[in-house]
Amino acid sequence: MTEVYVSSSEELYAALAHAEAGQYILLESGTYDEIALWYGLGIDLDLSGVTIASADPLNPAVIHQFEAKGVSNLTLSNVLFDYVYQDGQPTYKRPFEFIDCTNISIEDVTFDGDIARNLSEDADGYATGIGLSVRGGTDISVADSVFTNFMIGASFGNATDVSVMGNDLSEMRVDGLTFTKMNDLLISGNVIHDFARNLLAGDHSDMIQFWTNGNTEPMTNIRILDNILDIGEGNATQGIFIGNEALDQGYGSEMFYQNLEISGNTLVNGHLNGLYIGATDGLIVRENTLINPDEDASLTALPRIRIDSQSTDVLIDSNIVEEIWGENGQSDWQVLDNVNPDDADVTQAEIVSSDTTVCRRLTLEEWQEADAAVALAEAAEAFIEESTRNQFTDAKLSDCAIACKEEAPFTQDPHQFINSLADDLCFL
Repeated sequence: MTEVYVSSSEELYAALAHAEAGQYILLESGTYDEIALWYGLGIDLDLSGVTIASADPLNPAVIHQFEAKGVSNLTLSNVLFDYVYQDGQPTYKRPFEFIDCTNISIEDVTFDGDIARNLSEDADGYATGIGLSVRGGTDISVADSVFTNFMIGASFGNATDVSVMGNDLSEMRVDGLTFTKMNDLLISGNVIHDFARNLLAGDHSDMIQFWTNGNTEPMTNIRILDNILDIGEGNATQGIFIGNEALDQGYGSEMFYQNLEISGNTLVNGHLNGLYIGATDGLIVRENTLINPDEDASLTALPRIRIDSQSTDVLIDSNIVEEIWGENGQSDWQVLDNVNPDDADVTQAEIVSSDTTVCRRLTLEEWQEADAAVALAEAAEAFIEESTRNQFTDAKLSDCAIACKEEAPFTQDPHQFINSLADDLCFL
């Protein structure tokens, strides 16, 4: 099957009308002001596995507005979604939107936001718009993409079977990721960092937020795993905030979150609400690390785990955290092996010059188990040579290597280290 090259929205629509199953349609470098895929095009919106990508990933197609309604079986890859603010547009403008779509994959896409101007005192000079909006649909994947400089990085609602994995989000004014009316959701391996808030606007800023306000059915089967939430050089925010406002609207246990797991996350921030979890039935909170990097932080700035005491069937296990609130002797709660950061054997690698670099904290035992240590700098050099992930730069990786090498040796041989560096030890 031959690849099809297009250089305008009109050529793209024509190519989609005649595309074969699995067709690659490649966008020539340049600017595409608007792409809208909907029934008004008069084409079959079941795109049968078509991939739309940039012809030259090093000089990607620039798309200022994208909308898909009722589309299925489509992959978008290696394009630049570049929002250009227009005077008067509201802060909740959704320039890149998917409505009632099925089997959509968004991978290696950059979402680049903009700053509000001539709008309001609270908005002017701050990031605006919603980077990615998903409203309705099923089987949606967002992976290995970059979001920067929006009011909200990505917003998901009324969708099932969604995965958000391996993305980098930074410079948000209000929220990183928001969710409501979701079922079967995986949020894993993302790095969310360096918020740029308007501290005078009273924003309720969260790195990951859920809410049930106005919902009539519970959210079920949600996993939040192995994410890094880091204040970096930005403003303090709440970490993972899972509100259950439905209970304030007269609902009872029928609106508890069902089967919620929050495990393996690292939160470095300066807000009391590290993990805030509304009423849930079937909750696992395991092996999360919550710390404030400021040694002089006040008690109210030390992140906690806060869980609604009405929750049922709860396991809180092996977390590193200042305090856990909500447990008061409930018979179906297990609270096991959690430790205060002051009492934990944790060696913290220096957070180095790049504000997008976070090094994983390894326990003292992991350091001590290393035998014939592999110099991190050598492994980093090998990784640079083999890596094709263009978000890594030699300078950032070199800085990280120097900082971590001063701490202690790693436990892996060079080949294992190269394969795991990006996903386990260091995120750049």
